[in-house]
Amino acid sequence: MKELPEVKALILIQKVFRKDTPLKKLSPQERQEKRETEVRPAMKAYLDFVHSLNPEDFSLSEKARDAVSYTIHHEASLTKFLDDGNIPPDNSFYEKIVKTVALGRRNWLFAMTPDGARTICVFDTFVATARANHANVYYYLKYLIEKAPLISQTGREALLDDLMPWSETYRKYEQEQAAQDASLAIGGEDPPRPRTPRKKDKQRSA
Repeated sequence: MKELPEVKALILIQKVFRKDTPLKKLSPQERQEKRETEVRPAMKAYLDFVHSLNPEDFSLSEKARDAVSYTIHHEASLTKFLDDGNIPPDNSFYEKIVKTVALGRRNWLFAMTPDGARTICVFDTFVATARANHANVYYYLKYLIEKAPLISQTGREALLDDLMPWSETYRKYEQEQAAQDASLAIGGEDPPRPRTPRKKDKQRSA
């Protein structure tokens, strides 16, 4: 099995990730320096092996031929992470973000109009931006609803900076809201959730 081109390619890819994974805890600059000496040689070994294969060789499986062709045509993009310590070696993080789009697809059928679809996109952008900046989504949307109208009323475009989830103004707002909600909690616990009535409960009450 180890002699199969598909298996050899997978082993070489694993070496790339095994070299890069421990570097996640480093700063972007340190990560880039380490990648130059540790990850780039592993990536080069993988690319050299891929270039030795023929994407039109039908002794390879269909998926293997597609993978070889994809790697050859997107080599510049696949190796971009070696030149910038801020770029991850894969797109797993972005796939997680896009997953929310796929999960909401059925609900978005009821957007009904192009304007409705655009509104949904704007709303989802707010949610994704809040999550990316470790902001509480509920508090951030509440903050936007309360503060955004002030821009049209005052004409102060400078307020736009304060609307960002990383602004000090918003961070202070979130802390105040969280403290206020905590003070309203009874005994520090959430109230019990109502149970769905069961058939035997209805029979007892009757």
